[in-house]
Amino acid sequence: MGIFYIPQNVSVLTESLGYKVARKEVTFAATVPGNQDLFTVTGDVKAITFGVCTTVLAGALAVLAVGCVGETNIIGGYTLATDIDAGDIWWNDTPDSEIEDMSVVPEKFIADGNDIILYYKTANVTSGVLAFYCFWTPLSAGASVVAA
Repeated sequence: MGIFYIPQNVSVLTESLGYKVARKEVTFAATVPGNQDLFTVTGDVKAITFGVCTTVLAGALAVLAVGCVGETNIIGGYTLATDIDAGDIWWNDTPDSEIEDMSVVPEKFIADGNDIILYYKTANVTSGVLAFYCFWTPLSAGASVVAA
């Protein structure tokens, strides 16, 4: 596969690959440990979920993960927030630079309407912005993914 980048009009990329797209932007401001809904999933879907950092994250010892209830790190590995820099693509426990090969970003099957959640594991994320994308394909009748 070729180089993965986020074009200005994301629908052009997703339509050509057969995916639909949902986007959610999260602005951090002294966010306490817990979780935040990113995407509401209905039915069964196949999905690729990742974040793009638009403003560098801050917060000593803050650890983030993306997953579903009961499986907190199935989509994005546990990552120290301060390791996510502006322009990084975050899809696993090691944020990458501004260009990523799509063949390494895993697709996941999400069944039974399990919502996609951002977990704040250990400490406050005091500032920064992450734009999350979910490229998805329905597997069951009526399946959907929308920003929470």
